[in-house]
Amino acid sequence: MIPQLSLALSISSPHLAPDELDSFMRRMLISRISRRVLVEHHVALTQGLCEQSQGNDDPDAPKHVGIIYTNLSVKDSIDKCIRYLKTEEGMYGLRRLEEPALRGTGIWPDITVDGHLDARFPYIKEHLEYIIFELLKNVRTV
Repeated sequence: MIPQLSLALSISSPHLAPDELDSFMRRMLISRISRRVLVEHHVALTQGLCEQSQGNDDPDAPKHVGIIYTNLSVKDSIDKCIRYLKTEEGMYGLRRLEEPALRGTGIWPDITVDGHLDARFPYIKEHLEYIIFELLKNVRTV
């Protein structure tokens, strides 16, 4: 979707002002993300209700309402992203085909998580981990 949208904007660029293109792109992306979150949340709520009605409620499962984790651990999400990024797949998975010269390069500095390590709050786990993942990708030194 994003490459097609980008192509359409580049074709339209001679006909529209840059501010109008930016505004359109921002509205499209926000609309797309919002719809996806609503659909995922609805599906997860429905599945959760079906599992409850069938008596498949696991007391050890992470507590969430739909896709919103009610007690999301920030530290656990950061640690998960660090572990993934340090793997070969995480470091170069997306760029491997485009830039073969990058294989085997890059050194990860030690990452120290500091602050309120017990912080927990209700949030969408996948969104938090995406944000952390993108931030941590910028930490890597080549």
